[in-house]
Amino acid sequence: MIIIAEKPSVAKRITFSLTTNYKLISKNPPQYYFKIDSKPVIVIPAAGHIYNLDTNQRGYPVFDYFWNVEKGKTKFAKAFSKYKNEKEVIVATDYDLEGELIGYNILRFALNKTNAKRMVFSALTPKDLREAFFNLRESIDKNLAIAGETRHIIDWLYGINLSRALTYALRHYVKDVTLSIGRVQGPTLRLVYEREKEISNFIPEEYYRVVFIHKNYKFYYIEKLKNLERAKEIAKCKELKIVRVKEEKVYLPPPHPYNLSAIQQDAYKFYKISPKDTLLILQKLYTNGYISYPRTSSNILPESLDYRYILEKLKLWGYSYYISYLLKKPILKPNNGNIEDAHPAIYPTGIIPKGLSKKESLIYDLIVRNFIATFMDKALIIKFKVYGRCDKYLFVYEGQSYGNSSGK
Repeated sequence: MIIIAEKPSVAKRITFSLTTNYKLISKNPPQYYFKIDSKPVIVIPAAGHIYNLDTNQRGYPVFDYFWNVEKGKTKFAKAFSKYKNEKEVIVATDYDLEGELIGYNILRFALNKTNAKRMVFSALTPKDLREAFFNLRESIDKNLAIAGETRHIIDWLYGINLSRALTYALRHYVKDVTLSIGRVQGPTLRLVYEREKEISNFIPEEYYRVVFIHKNYKFYYIEKLKNLERAKEIAKCKELKIVRVKEEKVYLPPPHPYNLSAIQQDAYKFYKISPKDTLLILQKLYTNGYISYPRTSSNILPESLDYRYILEKLKLWGYSYYISYLLKKPILKPNNGNIEDAHPAIYPTGIIPKGLSKKESLIYDLIVRNFIATFMDKALIIKFKVYGRCDKYLFVYEGQSYGNSSGK
């Protein structure tokens, strides 16, 4: 039996989750041998995509292409090719477009096979990996693999043809440089250009605000004034009298569980960590078993997840006061969104990390807080406006206070 892992670190985690009695039969790339119910098992890693699209054509347009072993990854392809005669193969790559294509390409190009059994998991914990191994799917998802292949082909055709055309068109202005453009890169650059043009063309308007400080509270005149003399005239008033108080209760639901886009936005908003760095950190946290699979669009936590178990474990990270409050609830129900994907929303597995860098700790902490928050009560926000009159001029002070729907 051969198990195809997506990378060496995952091959190691799969092995350690299934057995304590193994042999490292190869170091480069690492291959793990053990037995389950007297059946020999060998876990072999890929290194992400070991096959990429290539061509022998020069110039453009290019429409002839083939799959070829990526430079520097021949040893991985050869490691799999040795087991062409193995009858039972299990694909254990990430269950997404890229992961399914990685496994599919290894099956057809290295092992000369058209199908295999499938391990499907959303977290790299021993529990999740054992459940995936002992509940195998009978087939890979070929539709998912073909979708991944199609995306690669489209990206490749766009990229090679447009990049070569662009480089040729500007060869007199930019010498000895290959210019890059692609299916996503081009439209994104256009959006950046349009936004930058809007910023450059923006003409700011000058206006004045009149502020009356009443008992240390700032009351603003209700209009923005363009006339300085009128602003000075209003500012001459001496005494403010409260004439009306308006109050509004707003109930704010808990946040949805994180998907990749949401946590990237929050990481930049709160800590100025770029989306690229956030993704790299998430991938590392996932590979180490601390969080679930991060490349997901879903904002839904599965009902099968043991929420109480995870919350109990998270006390070791912090926020025990809030966790204890949640654990007293008879039913724990997350505020799920409505976006589904092959993998659920991002959640902490309950394995508490050690030795994280500052940025890694910040990202992991965001996930923990989001996971806790999604089970909380609605927040009660009391918004109020206090109107005051000074002579014939109306001023307003705006503020808000917080509570929750349970009255606490």
